[in-house]
Amino acid sequence: MNFLIKSPITNSQQAKLYIDFIETQYIYHPDDCATSVTTPDGNRVYNDEEASMINQRNSEIFDHIHDPYEYILNVREFKNQLK
Repeated sequence: MNFLIKSPITNSQQAKLYIDFIETQYIYHPDDCATSVTTPDGNRVYNDEEASMINQRNSEIFDHIHDPYEYILNVREFKNQLK
């Protein structure tokens, strides 16, 4: 399990690193419960322990970034430019 999922987010830099990591995995909205993230064939991506930690991290990013959605959109736009 990645340390970014296991470690509490305590500042904006960590929040951005966490978002960058999640955006390289499976794209989903941070308001969604991590248990709802599935592969194309319908299997859950994260087990219960991972989902619990991810849900906590998703909550923490809002404590350190004023508008995490704007940051997420910028990350996605940058990724699209690389294609």
